[in-house]
Amino acid sequence: MARRTGYVILSAVVAGLLIVPAGQIGRFYLEPLTGGRAGADDLIRDSEGPSASAAAAERPDVYFFILDAYSRDDKLREQFGFDNTPFLEALESRGFYIARESRTNYLETVLSLSSTLAMTYHYTDGAFELSGLQRVLYGANQTVRRFRDLGYAFVYAVPNFWHGSHCTGIEDVCIDPSINLGEYHRQLFQLTPLGPLAMFLVPDYVNEVFNSNGDVTFETVRATLAKLPPIPRFVFGHMMFPHAPYRFESDCRYRRGAAPDVQTGYLDNLRCTNKQVLEFVDWIVADRPDAIIILQSDHGLKFGESNHAVDDDRLPVDIGWNAFDGRAGILNAMRLPSACRQYVRPDITAVNTFRLVFSCLDGTEPEFVADRFFLSNYNSMKIKPYNGPGQPKP
Repeated sequence: MARRTGYVILSAVVAGLLIVPAGQIGRFYLEPLTGGRAGADDLIRDSEGPSASAAAAERPDVYFFILDAYSRDDKLREQFGFDNTPFLEALESRGFYIARESRTNYLETVLSLSSTLAMTYHYTDGAFELSGLQRVLYGANQTVRRFRDLGYAFVYAVPNFWHGSHCTGIEDVCIDPSINLGEYHRQLFQLTPLGPLAMFLVPDYVNEVFNSNGDVTFETVRATLAKLPPIPRFVFGHMMFPHAPYRFESDCRYRRGAAPDVQTGYLDNLRCTNKQVLEFVDWIVADRPDAIIILQSDHGLKFGESNHAVDDDRLPVDIGWNAFDGRAGILNAMRLPSACRQYVRPDITAVNTFRLVFSCLDGTEPEFVADRFFLSNYNSMKIKPYNGPGQPKP
């Protein structure tokens, strides 16, 4: 009797968990038929946009795109034997400076990206708190405030497949997934009788649905930006590639077959990312030749904590510089006005990105903060300084 009661309770819990994802999957199909899904026009709250002064109207647009988990070129060679030179040279031919020794200051997305947008270090030792850092990602940060003071509109492109960010109303224009079917939806779908049957009968179709649904890509961003009035804009796009899940083929078709191994999946997504980036950059420059464009990663690839001794907070205690740099080494490509390129260093770190950008806009010398690096763990919610070879003490 007790076993039967437990089974009933478990079944009820599973059924309850399936209601929300089943509803979201159903909405994915029904809304195009009923007109319920918001179109690009609905995302623009004010078709006239924020008012801009004459001085603001003369300022260049600023585009800041995070390419999640895009590793630095030397790290790509070390880990995968992949030569990213053609892509970097293509960016250079379009006026970009490639900071080939650039690093992030933190190894986790929320800490890294919030530090970049705040232009400072929120946490340097001990416990940290996520909800406040997520608000920084939403737009409650010094970077957005400075752009607003300068008369810019704030356009926010929200990543798919990641729960850590969404539009909150701080932004002037939101570009978000029309519906977000993440990996947990797929897993719960597999718990239903329909899941295994669909995977047996039409596996390619199921994979395509979960890979391509409501995605936010550079083409999505471009379609919305093309509808905006010609006012200065700060565009912040967090693009969830080449990060897993590896949903693109190298030619940018959505993957239909079985999940690939990490190397194949990552490099296919990287090649697709490169293709999308160059097409988007060409579109921006053709329309806004003076635009400032920052292409940057929040972190590189994982360094494998299991290979290192850890302390009580699960933070490595003996990690070498090369292993740390495997995760800290990031893509950092900057298209800047010629007058301020003298201030760019090949080893500039992410925390100083917008200190440099605002110095370009203001025509002043940037006031950089000292480079510091940190280890962190989301499970223990702890952080500590990392002082690699030759790095300054905190």
